[in-house]
Amino acid sequence: MHRMIAKYTPKKLSEFEGREVALLQLKEFVNKYRKGSLLFYGAPGSGKTVAVYALAKEMNYEVLELSASDTRNKEKLLETIGNASQQMSLFNKGKIILVDDVDNLSSKDRGAAKIILDIIKDSKWPVILTANDPEKEKIKDLKKKSTMIEFPSLTYLEIFKVLKNICDNEKIEYDENTLKSLARQSGGDMRAAMTDLQVLYILSDKIDNLDVLTSRNQKEEIENALLLIFKSKKPENVLGAFDNIDVDFDARKLWLDHNLPKEYSGQSLLKAYDYLSKADVFNGRIRRQQHWRFLVHMNSLMTAGISVAKQDKNPAIIEYKRSSRPLKYWFANMRNAKRKAISDKISLKLHVSKRNAFKQFIPLFSTLSKNGYDNSIAAEFDLLEEEVAYLRK
Repeated sequence: MHRMIAKYTPKKLSEFEGREVALLQLKEFVNKYRKGSLLFYGAPGSGKTVAVYALAKEMNYEVLELSASDTRNKEKLLETIGNASQQMSLFNKGKIILVDDVDNLSSKDRGAAKIILDIIKDSKWPVILTANDPEKEKIKDLKKKSTMIEFPSLTYLEIFKVLKNICDNEKIEYDENTLKSLARQSGGDMRAAMTDLQVLYILSDKIDNLDVLTSRNQKEEIENALLLIFKSKKPENVLGAFDNIDVDFDARKLWLDHNLPKEYSGQSLLKAYDYLSKADVFNGRIRRQQHWRFLVHMNSLMTAGISVAKQDKNPAIIEYKRSSRPLKYWFANMRNAKRKAISDKISLKLHVSKRNAFKQFIPLFSTLSKNGYDNSIAAEFDLLEEEVAYLRK
């Protein structure tokens, strides 16, 4: 999490303004829990998850959180929260089961919502679900079993008040109209507004120009994460650069790899790529050995490591672009699709590996096809007309 977000995120329910009714309903649900769940919905960055943690802290409860958007399959969901919903909490504390972003349940796993319903039915502890869009079809059954509470979005003036307070506390110079524009631009997303404020401060030490920011469209943009990493002078500012961005490791790596040469050069670039390659090593260990404790090392190398690799901050404003490498891979795969399909058929028929079929037999059969044996090969390996045409090339 970015430093400003970590420092100024509300820690108590009393620090939330204008949401007293919703917070009272939330507290009442947890205090008087008997069965069912609570669906806490509102715009991204409005503070839904933060409010749950603030309540848990006040009640001395522990929170078991699972982000539905990170759930890969039903088994993981069951393993993570299924047993916990039946067990006593550590040190005799109460417990809140928090399933974040249920409206982002994977479309590949249609049984996930049913698993959550089963957990809600049998849970001994309050189950709180959060969602940005409660009208999504995939969570209609969850809505039927849940108490619905809307967490109102912040007005731009409420966001401006928080941003102004941060600037005053941090001794940051600012133009009031620029700060109000920043608040309007956030679209009610406090987290986005604070991230933009930190980005602006890193770039110029004064908040008087929004030209360096692109529209966020109510989500954390990876371009701003790169801006934090490449421009910040303090590693503690960038450790959470990717925390609120729904982009996996491979995509982050491609973004960094593609844009590093635009920001760094010489020894700075060499060190940055060294840190990025080491992060990739940790990622490989995680995938092979399931050693998830390496995540913290991987993240530190990709953020703080690359940030401190530079000798001096590049003063230029760089337009970051997505790597075209995945598209090139796609074109290459399309070009090789017929070759791979033929390899699969040869491998199955001749009981050889696909690799050998690809490298050894296709060149042989291609030569034979060009010398009049194409019909025989097609019949033997059940090749399609376009696959035979490929061999004749």
